Amino acid sequence: MKVLLTCREAIDFIGRFLSGDLPEPERRRFRWHLRLCRSCRAYLRTYRATLALEAGIREAPAPLPDDLVLAILRARNPSR
Repeated sequence: MKVLLTCREAIDFIGRFLSGDLPEPERRRFRWHLRLCRSCRAYLRTYRATLALEAGIREAPAPLPDDLVLAILRARNPSR
């Protein structure tokens, strides 16, 4: 069995790692790769932040009224 992961393989594992669906041998390999690779640690932090933002969007209030959206757009671009 191959022990070290490439960055590409590590990135492919992130979703399953965070969901708990990554089998233990691959989980250990993934964690080892993270210890060695600063770039993948940063990517994992960004991935987690993206998931948190996505969760916040899903919890957003109802859509804004059309007239409010139009007013915001006009304020951003007064020539319209």
